[in-house]
Amino acid sequence: MCSKRCEDPRALRAALVFAAFVVIAVLVATVGRTPDLSRVKAAFLSGSQDGNYHAIVAKVAAEAHASAVASTI
Repeated sequence: MCSKRCEDPRALRAALVFAAFVVIAVLVATVGRTPDLSRVKAAFLSGSQDGNYHAIVAKVAAEAHASAVASTI
């Protein structure tokens, strides 16, 4: 009933290796990873304190700080 293909140990080994790769791929795909830029160090030149660039950079810095604090909780 079984052809030569089922009795070939190389085919069985190849099928097991393929199954292992599939299991590893599924595990990697389902792990709950969220993109995180917490390790990135950035600096901005923001101009004078009365200017628009300074206001924008101050707002971005406040949001980044709030995000960093929230991610550590």
